[in-house]
Amino acid sequence: RLKADDNIADIFKNGRASISLGYIGLHETINALFGGENHVYDDEALRAKAVAIVARLRAAVDAWKDETGYGFSLYSTPSENLCDRFCRLDTADFGVVPGVTDKGYYTNSFHLDVEKKVNPYDKLDFEAPYPPLASGGFICYGEYPNLQH
Repeated sequence: RLKADDNIADIFKNGRASISLGYIGLHETINALFGGENHVYDDEALRAKAVAIVARLRAAVDAWKDETGYGFSLYSTPSENLCDRFCRLDTADFGVVPGVTDKGYYTNSFHLDVEKKVNPYDKLDFEAPYPPLASGGFICYGEYPNLQH
């Protein structure tokens, strides 16, 4: 057990703890990079690009771990406060960008944008490639007030 004035660096070695890289706004990133004419849900090529972005983030944290011996992980962040705050800051700097800042928030990590109306099973299928990349954790959820068929 560490004392109050001990150096904490060693607890990040040997898998005891990790330093997490989190991300938000994958949906908006795809729109910013590729124009937003097609929704990432409806376009297999955009889906592949989105997965490739997250795979690159995972490769980065794995490389940092190999280089330093410290535990780094990729955390698919559920961060409502940052989704709002970062979008407000970006809107102040860049204005309202259609498909990016126009909703007033960014989408959590890899989640399907709530404005895209799909059934819970299709949502889970859409998000399925991402959890294996999230070495630091993730959350999958759905808001469906009535699941009757």
